Amino acid sequence: MKSTLKISSVLILSVLIIAGLAACGQKPVTAEEVTRAEAITDNLIEGIEKRDYAVFSKDFDLNMQEAMKEPNFIELADLFDETIGEYQSRTLIESRRILNAGTVLMPFTYQAKYDKDPGTVTITVYLTEKDAALLIAGFSYDSPTLQEKGLPEK
Repeated sequence: MKSTLKISSVLILSVLIIAGLAACGQKPVTAEEVTRAEAITDNLIEGIEKRDYAVFSKDFDLNMQEAMKEPNFIELADLFDETIGEYQSRTLIESRRILNAGTVLMPFTYQAKYDKDPGTVTITVYLTEKDAALLIAGFSYDSPTLQEKGLPEK
């Protein structure tokens, strides 16, 4: 029993060390990637503001194209119009590169201002790279106002 516990402890410690070294080996997000992410985020927000699905979904990866169809987009745009209102501005607060199930994801998190929301809206855009292009693999909007209202069901 004692040797099994010792082997388990060594294995767990080894996994943690390898995971830590792998995280250290990840290169940071570059200034060019931040610039590209800003343009992609602009499209996402502009598409919602103008109710233009083509602009909104322009940078989606295949999974996002399947997950977020135009009827879902219209529900989302309606919810945002009712709850948080019109987009005003945003500030990038965090960007990083993470390895998730063998895929590199780059979450870009912004604090945004909207005219109907008294606080800040946190927008996170998850980008992945395919054939040298950055694509949206997911995104989220969060604020107390949105949490009160709830997101539309798919």
